[in-house]
Amino acid sequence: MGMAVGMAIAERHMASVFNKEGYPVVDHYTYALGGDGCMMEGISSEAFSLAGTLKLSKLIIFYDSNRISIEGSTDIAFTENVQKRMEAFGFQTITVEDGNNLEEIGKAIEAAKADTERPSFITVKTQIGFGCPAKQGKASAHGEPLGDDNIKAMKENLGWPSEEPFFVPEEVYDHYKEIVEGLQPAEDAWNKMFAEYCEKYPEMKELWDTYYDEDLAEKVCDDADFWAYDDKADATRNLSGKMINRIKDRMPNVIGGAADLSPSTKTYMKDEGDFSAENYAGRNMHFGVRELAMTAIGNGIMLHGGLRAFVSTFFVFSDYTKPMARLSSIMGVPLTFVFTHDSIGVGEDGPTHEPIEQLAMWRAMPNFHMFRPADATETAAAWYSAITSKRTPTALALTRQNLPQIEVSDIHARLGLEKGKYILLSAHREENIDTEENFCSLFTAVNAMAAQYDMPVLYSCHPRSRKRLEESGFQLDRRVIAHKPLGFHDYNCLQMNAFCVVSDSGTLPEESSFYLSVGKPFPAVCIRTSTERPEALDKGCFVLSGIHTEQLLQSIDLAVQMQQNGDFGAPVPDYTAENVSVKVARIIQSYTGIVDRFVWRK
Repeated sequence: MGMAVGMAIAERHMASVFNKEGYPVVDHYTYALGGDGCMMEGISSEAFSLAGTLKLSKLIIFYDSNRISIEGSTDIAFTENVQKRMEAFGFQTITVEDGNNLEEIGKAIEAAKADTERPSFITVKTQIGFGCPAKQGKASAHGEPLGDDNIKAMKENLGWPSEEPFFVPEEVYDHYKEIVEGLQPAEDAWNKMFAEYCEKYPEMKELWDTYYDEDLAEKVCDDADFWAYDDKADATRNLSGKMINRIKDRMPNVIGGAADLSPSTKTYMKDEGDFSAENYAGRNMHFGVRELAMTAIGNGIMLHGGLRAFVSTFFVFSDYTKPMARLSSIMGVPLTFVFTHDSIGVGEDGPTHEPIEQLAMWRAMPNFHMFRPADATETAAAWYSAITSKRTPTALALTRQNLPQIEVSDIHARLGLEKGKYILLSAHREENIDTEENFCSLFTAVNAMAAQYDMPVLYSCHPRSRKRLEESGFQLDRRVIAHKPLGFHDYNCLQMNAFCVVSDSGTLPEESSFYLSVGKPFPAVCIRTSTERPEALDKGCFVLSGIHTEQLLQSIDLAVQMQQNGDFGAPVPDYTAENVSVKVARIIQSYTGIVDRFVWRK
């Protein structure tokens, strides 16, 4: 239902943009079929309330009312007057008493089309399991197979000419061929009209091609102005708002809005007008407090074609969007989600507005990109990824707190470090810290590293590691600076400018790959005895050194010399792959049996 409303919105908007007198190039109805369950669901009320407000007169809803659900008669849980509800939403309501009367259904459709002020809601009364003597009108026809005997009885009752499964009489195929042939003149007439339209209005033809250009974003959004930012701390929601207004000037087919939160989510497009019953050309959608319907409508707008949509709410309320976002993923609809207030620091709103588990939920969804940008550059990159995506929806989790630019961190000045003349160290893994032999081996190697290169070694020291050092009495070289754990921006700024990064973090391979991909490569040495990121090792993004002195020094020499020679390796494509879930499923299927037999000897 919600996606049908989105398609009807898209039709009205496209018609307002492109239609000229005598040339209704966008002019179609949107039909949707639903049942009793659909009318019980809250999303139908959300979507239809908005459709009535917007007076989407080319939206026609069929309500298959058989008054049966899985548990029995709908009277056990659903007794409202649906027609009155739809009237209250602003719909024309029509009733067809017999769902098998095609003539009456046809008349109802014509009556719906005749109302040019309201969307229409046609209640068609039917019997579930019609034609099956044992099941007709019963709940068992809803969720249970008919069974062979009942199928045979139904065919006999209906006079079906064959007992062959899935048999379709030839006359049915002939009938559909006639329908297609009968519609061909209408298509020919439209094609002729559109050709004349393009000749008479070449500027509109150019605009039409722009709307339907799948590569539009790549063509118009990758220049210096798109990536430019003010050198000051700012909330990523504000930065996102600036990006939206840059994008809307470059992509005239962008349309979107928020669930009554655009002033807070910064999703309002300046000078583009509000989409309403009085102005279908407006590009700013006001969805009201209807997060679930908003997302379904966004999907519908995208599925219509020609438009690029975004939707928005607070991150904590992204829970309400999840079912329709899952459909975005399944259908390959690249809808963009703008989620703001990504923090427990949400001001006066308190615990009801604090997102905790939401990030994990979104990152777990297959075929879904979840970005949590940390500064202006990453916000721009997230938006670029979103609008250039062709089959994958994207979400941006954005802050209300001001964040500094990573590259303009003043950490070097604060710590008195010279860029390129220090080693950045991170060592915190349990196997390196809590195991006596490994602990002594690693930090002996660290001291040797400090002496060998005679430069500061900035150690971002985890509290557990600091406690272990204190308890052991191990004396670090004077050049090793044990500093409290560094913040995200400071640490990344230090990584990009280090002589070498030495770390036992599992994310070092990913970070080295990422910074290489954005033109900021750094020598990376992983002080572990194993890695779960062999794909990054394969691409030469980092060196796996081990924890012994000779290994560590040799690895640093190699990483630094290769960096100086321009031998950076290559970014890992797996980290940006869009078919990860498919790969995992196939790997599990392909290897589980082999591993069980030949590794575990099961």
